[in-house]
Amino acid sequence: MSLHPDPELRRRWRGLIESFDSRRSTVAEFCRRHQVSTASFYVWRRRLGEGIVPTPAFVPIRIAQAPSRSESTVRIHLPGGVRVEVPAEHRELLVELLTRLASTAGEVSR
Repeated sequence: MSLHPDPELRRRWRGLIESFDSRRSTVAEFCRRHQVSTASFYVWRRRLGEGIVPTPAFVPIRIAQAPSRSESTVRIHLPGGVRVEVPAEHRELLVELLTRLASTAGEVSR
């Protein structure tokens, strides 16, 4: 699925989800009648119910300490415990890239 679903597809699913009545039929019966999969029904119901449409996301960054010239690597700590090390000769480019990405997303903090 693309990051920005087709608006017509979104409208179609919204209509289907809104027309579902659990007092009249099960999800499986409803989906069979409308020729859609039950898995898709649940995915779209969650998405539409929570207002979720997949979009690219950036996590906030915080530059805790600028790397010193004597360090051989730049360490990046990502959510979930992931750590990335980049050779120090690329540190200025890396810091500039991360700062621009974060400020573009409106989430930079120093």
